Parts: sequence; structure tokens; C-alpha cells
Amino acid sequence: MAIESYDFLVTEIRVSLDKGDEIKKLILEENLSEIKRAQIILTNGQQRQKLAIYKNLGRLLQEGFKELYNVVQADIMEQSEELIVAAGISLKNIKCHSKELMPLVLHFIQLYNMKYADAWIPTFGNLIHQFNYKDYQDHIEKIIIEMSMPRQPEVGRLIGAMMIIQVANLLGDKIQGPILDRVRQLCNDNDSEVRSLVAGDVFSCLIEKLSPYLIHQYLQDKCLPLIYDNCPQVKKQMIQTLFLHYQKLNAIECVFNPTQIFIDCLSTQNEDVLTTSLTYCGVAFLAIKDQVNLEFKQNLINLFVKFGQHQSQIIRYYYLYNLPGFLILIKDLQLNLQLIQPFCVIIDEDDEENRIFACSILHQLIKSFDYSFISTQIYFILTSILNTENLKLILQIQLGKIIETLINEGYFISLDKIQKQFKVIFQDIAKLFDKCNQNYKINENFLTQIKHFMRFVKPKQFVKYYFPILYTQQTCISNENLAMEILAHFFFTCQDYEIQQNIKDTMNSQFYKGNSNKKIKYLFFINAIPKHISKKYFNYLNFNLFFNLYADKIVDVVIHLIKILPHVNHYLIDQNQYKLLKSLKQPTIQKLVDEMIIKIELNQILFDEFHEKKLQEKEEKVQQEYLNNLKMTKQCDSNQSIDSNSKYKKRPAPKLASQSAKKQQSTSQMRIGVKDNASLPSSRSQDRSINQVVGRQQIEIQKFKSRPSGFNKF
Repeated sequence: MAIESYDFLVTEIRVSLDKGDEIKKLILEENLSEIKRAQIILTNGQQRQKLAIYKNLGRLLQEGFKELYNVVQADIMEQSEELIVAAGISLKNIKCHSKELMPLVLHFIQLYNMKYADAWIPTFGNLIHQFNYKDYQDHIEKIIIEMSMPRQPEVGRLIGAMMIIQVANLLGDKIQGPILDRVRQLCNDNDSEVRSLVAGDVFSCLIEKLSPYLIHQYLQDKCLPLIYDNCPQVKKQMIQTLFLHYQKLNAIECVFNPTQIFIDCLSTQNEDVLTTSLTYCGVAFLAIKDQVNLEFKQNLINLFVKFGQHQSQIIRYYYLYNLPGFLILIKDLQLNLQLIQPFCVIIDEDDEENRIFACSILHQLIKSFDYSFISTQIYFILTSILNTENLKLILQIQLGKIIETLINEGYFISLDKIQKQFKVIFQDIAKLFDKCNQNYKINENFLTQIKHFMRFVKPKQFVKYYFPILYTQQTCISNENLAMEILAHFFFTCQDYEIQQNIKDTMNSQFYKGNSNKKIKYLFFINAIPKHISKKYFNYLNFNLFFNLYADKIVDVVIHLIKILPHVNHYLIDQNQYKLLKSLKQPTIQKLVDEMIIKIELNQILFDEFHEKKLQEKEEKVQQEYLNNLKMTKQCDSNQSIDSNSKYKKRPAPKLASQSAKKQQSTSQMRIGVKDNASLPSSRSQDRSINQVVGRQQIEIQKFKSRPSGFNKF
């Protein structure tokens, strides 16, 4: 039916009506406009139908204000609380007829109903921005003053305070004195809920909008009574407001001592209030950091050490929450050593939630300490956590960022020293793979950790401990992809020609020719590697073999090939090869091929010749270093061979010996020399063997250098 197309609750109507005649009366003709339908429903409809209208009232009034407004105004006065609230919420964002709507809005605000106020005051705030406020200013401010009078009920004073916020957002520094005087009066209200609203939302809005002069004149002296209020909720709201605006308030001529207030707020015995203070104290400390002295810092440290040892898990959590920032702001090594003491206990003995959080911030703490502390205490913490084999803790430690800080933040620690110091840690992390490979999320976090610290591991150590992990089947396809991204990135960062050849041989033999899972993994590697090597090197390493998998019998392999081809097609010598996939006949695959062809032809990747040249230069440098190392090895081996052979040369006979003794000794020496030298390879033989290896490598590398980019046969 036509009415159903407008999402009106026709089924609900039929449930609420008993007689067929009544239902027929509500059946509307199909050619009625939405506005006309709304008129009919508001005049004769049921409450559930009207609810659908009032929930969309803002949109309907924008489309047909003249036709609907009088009907709405007449009907809404008799409706239930649910419909009135729905109407107020719906009108919140209306952008027209603000003057005409204002009387209706003010009517519901003045009904001393908090549900109405919550729904209609945001609408009031929206409307007063759309017309000349001066036209209504006297009337509106009279309502505010009247409703916030001390003799009014609590709900009236709350509504008055809520209206002040909306007016302050509009007028800012132009707000008039009577309104600000009423705010001061509400600070002393007998009801704690009113004082709480003033200390929180009202003060926060006014401090943000008013000039320093008006803040000093009307608000500043009211902060202290609210901070020391007997009601915890009022104290919480005032502390939050004060700390968040400490920067602005601190720049004004203060009637209170900001450092003393700061310490007082953190010295409260009420856990709820203390939690609020700890949540926002970092912002406040940043605002007053230039005003603090050593005594203040020591008092602050004493408080925070107590927080770190507090019986409440939440307070200990907020100690951790503030620790990194406070260590940086304190800027005193001895005080920082005191401040971090509870951390060392928490990370070892606390609830698991706090231990996890402590592990996650460990990398942020080390900037505030010298290397001797880091190399002993922090290193001890790392090894202790690894010994627990608790994956929730271990995988929160950002080892890559810890090492990066040690290298880049003025500690003057060489990469070689880092690699030696963290060698055991790298090995211990690798041993956790079997436990991590049982859950896909843990597996992902583990691989992500490897990705972040792999550039700090010695290449040969990474090959030994992490290659088996990357080559192993992961828990899900996305983690297989991540593993191959890591391998491709390592291929670039290792800068070792021999390791690169090892990766190439493994991928082109074991994975390219492996089962379906290995072939898909091979394709993930091919998809990732072009970001790290030149097109010339890509084809030299025969990675262009991947395209032949389009003829594979396993559908999943072909599908993954089709998916990666738009990303790597520009690295193929013949960039029109993708058209061969049109020969695939399966309907599903053919559809994917068509989409792939469109992607390639519409989004052709421009080949960056400059980037290609830079990559080639790096690759040639790596290859040249490899050749130089081979030559050095050859030279060392040759020298060793010469030294070895010189030991067995004929020695001169003693001058005082008899002639026969000379002859016998000489013969004996020659025999011994011949026998011993027979067991050793000659230096000439060794040179020939090494020369052959070096020669082969030189030929291959010279071919790579001499051929233009694009040749794949060498």
C-alpha cells in the first residue's frame, strides 16, 4: 500500500484498531504528498503514527512549514512526553524559520521538566544563532533570570544554568553582567547538583569564551570554594574544569596559588576525586612547569610514589598513565629514579591489566634515563617479561621503538653494540612463535613486532631464527601476507647479496613449485617486493616467473594472481601479458579478469625512472661489496696457503755434522716434506678454485650491470 512506502507503522495501526471501518478511514490515497499525509495523521492518526511524524518533524517543517506548523502547534500541546521529547530532538538541527519556532521552544523549556529541557535546550542553542539575538535578548534573559532565582525549584535553576551555556556560546565576551552575576549566585546554590553543573559545564564554557578581564572579575574567586566543596561531585567537576583551563587561568592575575592548588587536588583522600585529579593533572602540570621549584617536584614525587603503591588498582593505573609525561617534565635524574621505583614492582607483580599497560609504555620511559640505567634495569625488565612467556605482556613491549630511541636520542650507541646486547632477546622472541601461531590475532601481533624491530637484528641472526618463522604457514591468509611483507622488506634492508640470493632460490624453487598455500604465499611476496627492488633486479632474479601461475590448476592460486597483477604488472617486461588471462574460461575467474583488466588500463602506474636508478645504484653497491669480500677471502686464503707451505721447505743442514749425517738428514727431510705436503692442497689449486667462484659471480654481476632494464635472461 502507498502508506507503507513512507515507513509509517501500518501494522501497528491495525493492531490498535478493532473495526474494519476505522481502518478504512485511515487508508490514504496514493497520490497524496508527504506533507499532506503528515497533516492527516496529526489530525486524525494514532499516537504511534504521530510518533513517526514527530521523529521526522525537522525535515517535514523544512519542506512544508506553512502547511504543517499550525497543525503541529495545535497537536503537540496535547501529546505525551514521548512525542514532545521526540519533536525537540528532531528540531535540533533545523536551519530555517527560527524566529517562528522560538515561542514553541521556549514554551517547552519553561515547563520545569528535565526531559523536555534536555531535548529542547540544544534546539534553543541552535535557533539563537540563526537570527538577530537582540530581538529576543531581553525576553530570553528575563526567562533565564527568573528560572534561576533561588526561590525556584531545583529543576528550574538547572534549566536556567543550561540556558546560560547556550547564550554564552553565542555572545562570548559580550555577555551581560546580570547573567554573570547569576552565575556567581548559582555557585553558592544549596543544591549540589546545581553547583556541580556550574562548576563543570557552565564554568568550562565561560572560561573558554570570556576575556581574561571578565574571568578575573566574575569567576576566579569562585573557583576556590568549589574546589574545596563538601560534595565530591562538585569537587570533581571543578578540578576537571580548572586543570583543563590551567593554561588560560595561569596567565591571568591569580587570586590563588596554582602550584599549591595542584598539590592539594592530588592530596585528597577521596578515591573518586583523586581519580579525576590524576586524569587531568598532566595538562595542568604542563601549564605550570615553568613555575615549579625543587621542593614542589619532591612533594610531587612523594605523592606519585604513593600512588604507585596505592591499594587501589585504578590509582596505580593512573600512576602509570601519568608516568611518561611526568618523567619528561621533572627533568631530574635522581628524582626520576625515585619516581620509577613503583613501576618496577607493578610490571612484575601487579594485576595483569596494569602489567599489560606498564609493558605498553616501557618504550616511553627510557628517554628520561642514562644508558647505564637502561642497560641494567630496563634490560632486566625485558628479560624478566620474556621469561614469563606471557604473550599478553610480551607483545605489548615495543622493542623496535626502544632500540630506535637508544640509537637516535643522543645515547651514541652503535647498531653493532645494540645487536650484541639484544642478541639473546631476539632469539628468545623467536622461540615464542609456536605459542603465537595458535591464535590469528596473537599471530598478527607477533609478526607486527618482528616487522618493527627486524632492521636492528643482524642479518645472519635473522636468517637463522626468523626465516623459518616467515616460511612457516601462518594462522590466516592476512598473516601469510604480513609474513611475506616482512620478508620482502628484509630483502631490501639486509643489504647482503648472498642472503638475497638465498631468498630468491627459496621462493623460486620451494614456494613457486610448492602446494597451493606456498604458491599463494609466493604471490604475496611478489606483490610486496617491487616496493623494495628495481625492475631490472626483479627480472634478473626471475621473479617474473609468477605470471606463469595463471595456468595453475588450483583456482585459489589463479584468483590471487589476478588480485596482485594490477600492483606488479608494471614490473613485467611485456606489460601486455595480462591479456593472456582472457583465455581463462571459468565464469567466476573471467569476471575477476575483466575487473583486473579495467584496473590496469584505467590506473596505469607511472614508472619512476629516478627511483629505479637509485635502487639500481644500491643494488650494484651491494653486489660490488660481495665481490670485494670474495676477493679478500681469496687473498687471505692464498696468504695462509703460502705460510703453510713455507713451514715444509727444506731446512739447511747443521755445519758441524758429518757428511753422511748431512746426507741422511737431508734425505729424511725431503721425504717428510713430500709426505706432509701431499696431504695439503697446493696454493695454486686453492687460487684456481677461488678464482672460479669469483669469476662466475663477476660474470653474473657484470651481465646484470651491462644489460638494460627489462632483460630477464642472462
